[in-house]
Amino acid sequence: MSADRKPPPPGGEEQPALPLPDPAPKSKRQRRGDNTRHRRGIASDGRIGQTLRLHPEAWEQLKILTAKERVNAHDLLVEAVNDLFVKHGYPPIA
Repeated sequence: MSADRKPPPPGGEEQPALPLPDPAPKSKRQRRGDNTRHRRGIASDGRIGQTLRLHPEAWEQLKILTAKERVNAHDLLVEAVNDLFVKHGYPPIA
């Protein structure tokens, strides 16, 4: 055995090296150099995201209301947040 080779592992011969997987493609943010950790949930226009969890019955009512009013759920929820702001004396800016 030459000096530049390691001895085989105990109990067997050397296994051939497995090929390395291709690296995952970079996201648009990574290609731009943005810090994705701090950008999560922020839209391109500066709006910040918020997750809303509803009970199934409330979700069903929201879906019925979106169909009845012919608007999307996002618009109804923004309207509700603005109504909440007004109720507590803040300007409706959502």
